[in-house]
Amino acid sequence: MTLRKAFAIGAVAAATGLLGPEASIAKAPPGRYTVDADTALDTVTGLRWQRATPVGKVNAAGAKAYCEALALGGYGNGWRLPALRELVSLVDRRAALPAIDTETFAGTKNDMYWSTTPHAGKEGLVWGLAFNHGDSYFQQPTYQAWVRCVR
Repeated sequence: MTLRKAFAIGAVAAATGLLGPEASIAKAPPGRYTVDADTALDTVTGLRWQRATPVGKVNAAGAKAYCEALALGGYGNGWRLPALRELVSLVDRRAALPAIDTETFAGTKNDMYWSTTPHAGKEGLVWGLAFNHGDSYFQQPTYQAWVRCVR
């Protein structure tokens, strides 16, 4: 079976409920995140994450500017756009659509989120992470994607 065919079968099964309602939902192990209304502290990495996805997609420069201007959860400024390896730390491979703990990060889009990591082999391109399955992709910085800030 080709990868394309397997993906198509999996997508149809998930969309029609053949996998069951719990098949795409995962919850992080107890103690992984310490949460408050606006942020989540990852107890494994020590990073504090913005829990909600802001409304609307932005280009790479807009994502960076948004994070740098963010004052959230009583933590003041100091928020930034994450590196790709930091975004990858949020991926939960037990889940899909989205591949993240949806209890902690409700509203995560099944789409690409920006990182600050440039593509090493293709000048001008920037890496992002798509939370539908947790895969990374590179795009032109003018591409419109989502943002989640870290500190």
